[in-house]
Amino acid sequence: MNAIPSTHALRAQLEAIERKEGNARRVAMRSYGPVRTNAIETASGPWQIEFCPSALAFRERLAALDAEAAPRTVLLTPCDAQDLGDDVLAFLVRQRLFDPKPREMVKERFELRQIDPRLELPDWFAERLLEASAPESANLAVGYLDEASAWGIVLRSMLGLETARPDLRILLAWARSERARAAWRALDEAQRDRIAAWIAESAGALASVLLAKLAADASFDPLAWGLACEVMLGGTERELGVLQGKLDGGPLDGEVLRLYSEAARGEFLFLRGSSPEEATRVAREGERVIESLGFAARLAQSSVLPGSWKARWSAFGAALHEVLQRGADALPALAAQRGEIESHAFAKEESEAARLARATMALRLARAIFLPAANDASAGLAELSQRYLHEGLWVDRAREALIPGDSDEVLARAYRSLSERATERRELENQRFAAALAAATANGGDDPGLLPIEELLRLAVAPLARELPVLVLVLDGLSWPIAVELMQNVLKSWSALGHAELRIPRPVIAALPTITEVSRASLLCGELVCGGQDTEKKGFANHRELRKLSSAKKEPLLFHQDALGHRAGELALELRAALSDDERRVVGVILNAVDDSLEKGDQLELRWNVALIPLLEQLLELAELQGRAVILTSDHGHVRELLSAQAKPAGAASGDERAGSRYRPATSAARDGELRLRGPRVSKDHGGDIVAPWSERLRYGKVKRGYHGGATPQEVLVPLCILRSLGHELPSGWEVDEQLFSEPAWWIEDCVADAAGGVFASTRATAGAKRPTRRTKKDAAAEKQPSLFPVEEPEPALAATPNPLPSAAADTTPAPAWLIALARTALWKEQVRRAHAAERDAELALRILRILSEHRGRMLRAALALRLAVPPFRLRGMLSMAQRLVNLEGYPILEVREEETVVLEEGVLRGQFGVGE
Repeated sequence: MNAIPSTHALRAQLEAIERKEGNARRVAMRSYGPVRTNAIETASGPWQIEFCPSALAFRERLAALDAEAAPRTVLLTPCDAQDLGDDVLAFLVRQRLFDPKPREMVKERFELRQIDPRLELPDWFAERLLEASAPESANLAVGYLDEASAWGIVLRSMLGLETARPDLRILLAWARSERARAAWRALDEAQRDRIAAWIAESAGALASVLLAKLAADASFDPLAWGLACEVMLGGTERELGVLQGKLDGGPLDGEVLRLYSEAARGEFLFLRGSSPEEATRVAREGERVIESLGFAARLAQSSVLPGSWKARWSAFGAALHEVLQRGADALPALAAQRGEIESHAFAKEESEAARLARATMALRLARAIFLPAANDASAGLAELSQRYLHEGLWVDRAREALIPGDSDEVLARAYRSLSERATERRELENQRFAAALAAATANGGDDPGLLPIEELLRLAVAPLARELPVLVLVLDGLSWPIAVELMQNVLKSWSALGHAELRIPRPVIAALPTITEVSRASLLCGELVCGGQDTEKKGFANHRELRKLSSAKKEPLLFHQDALGHRAGELALELRAALSDDERRVVGVILNAVDDSLEKGDQLELRWNVALIPLLEQLLELAELQGRAVILTSDHGHVRELLSAQAKPAGAASGDERAGSRYRPATSAARDGELRLRGPRVSKDHGGDIVAPWSERLRYGKVKRGYHGGATPQEVLVPLCILRSLGHELPSGWEVDEQLFSEPAWWIEDCVADAAGGVFASTRATAGAKRPTRRTKKDAAAEKQPSLFPVEEPEPALAATPNPLPSAAADTTPAPAWLIALARTALWKEQVRRAHAAERDAELALRILRILSEHRGRMLRAALALRLAVPPFRLRGMLSMAQRLVNLEGYPILEVREEETVVLEEGVLRGQFGVGE
């Protein structure tokens, strides 16, 4: 077929002529027909275009142009140079007839010395190169057009694809655009085939199938189909055949499906962040595709679709119901279903963190209700208090977490049933505790295993203040469940201390009734009293033991809530000055954040951390800066309002000023759920004789978020946390307490079950266990574990880890081959060098990787600490070092996510370090 040059080819030829012939006026070019324009604009100005069908017409027009002094002109003709004659050629640029062939014009257009010989240049391809602007390219700069650069220009020009070698995910993103899909369908078949073959080289053979389907079906959405493919992973041959038929016979083995679904998953998650409305549309289409294929029942297998997220939550609710019906045997299935929820992409979203945390708490509580109940009827108040601190407070923390319920009705009912089961058990424990409290109170409450709150300043604060300045932080109404939640945040910068001779920590018992006027006043005055802020200030300043440590002008100073500073969070200057003065040995601060939160009856879901209480955060920072120790405590705890709470029981006093939400004068006999408390530790202002509920279901006032005044361990046992900032020396006689905030075994992800009873055994030390002492360098050397990877052994294996905890599995299995290979790579050794990691640090990092790999890359921090046989606070430094070794270029291969879950992206790790199985 005789060619007619395109406008782009003509322009490229003219620009090449202009570069060499600046004064060119008359140019002849071969064309077998007229072009669609009569003028072309170049950088140096316009050119007139005229077609001369014969040699005679060419001569006549050339003569006319000379006579008319016409503008610069291109004469197009189908004639050969011989037909025109030498006399005519003499009046033309270079005395020749130019033939602007596309390939040659490409060289002229980009001023090339050479074109990649692998590059085919059909006319349509060359035309796209001619019409496109030249991109920045090192090869083009030196006059060489390589294959990738050429395809990059063409794909961008024809289809809007911004890369020369698109992968499958880029292709899916491109196909979302209706403009892109229309451009693809507008191409002729030959063009589509050639482009599809090129894209398949980088995106895989499936790309050709998807592009063919896209050309044949205008409604086809490759991204939605990729999302649907995930539910087919592991499908039968027949099922894959159904899908293959829908894709017009495209290649669909397991690996192709995996690559397709992973690309679709990544693009969909990006879309959720950048264009939520479009993501919703794609998700609906993906779910419609799954349904149209007949696999709606497998929707939950998707890790990204909203429908699968909902289905997984419903399945978790059904699994929880199964646990409540069948017992502990169904717990593994519940844990597995919770794992399915965690593996869904939505689990990583901040908006879902609270819901996922509730699911974790439900699993923990489901484990706890199958613990064997203690049957020791002779246990006294001290022993029952220890049991609460070791187990009960964790149960209560989990119970409180479930109060908000869930939007899924199946799961919401399961949460209610689980909470009711746990509450029934708590009620029995509360009754026993209250009976022991009544007996101890009647006997005067003198028990060396307990610390009366009125003795806290003398037996805890004063001994510490002899060694260094102290800040006494009293969080009014702080319960033990909230205290341990706060401590997870606080212990990132502070250590909890204990003192063996002083028997600290030990359970602190509030004064009775467990209300602020009685118990807080008794705490701050150092004796059983009842009073308000004035009484507290005078009593604190004049406390005999504290005054002995203070000069006459630097007596203990107490700040109540209204004296702390402005609502904006700035601490008052007087408070700052007091905390900055080392001669002021004791400063007390009252914070009402917890007690204030109980006043409202709405179902607020508070996640207690230091940042939630800005003044607390500032006080801790200032204390850390000044080197002050901190004693964080309370005056009493509280019980949360439950849906099963009852109204005031018959016979209770009404209108009596000495009655409260959870206590009343003993003007009538104790009824169901109540008991009588009398003795010297019951406030004289209340007659030394009150009736208080042991049941959580009783209250004597209006509905609130929580209550105090009663006889449950939640209200009576007062948190006591003695803190020293990390990096500061420990005061004499005080040691780090590694057990105070240790979770019971059932709280931890991979705890073990008792072989006989099928219940989860506690790893907590008993009340009489020996407290840890400070380790010396000699001790550390003696306890040094064997090398993780012995250098001289050709096939090293992980050595066993000494582990004193009964539920911690010893590391006796050999290390996987990929981990051994990783430790031998030059990149790993370079990372160790850069991080200035000791041999021991590198060994611990590798041990952490191995344990996480055994647990599919996800473990709670507490579970990992248990496996490593280290206290949780020590794990922080180990994880930090491990992250420095494996997180190449800042990529989060190893990270700690919400709810203290440690996550290892093992596949990415292997790829980064180049190690396989």
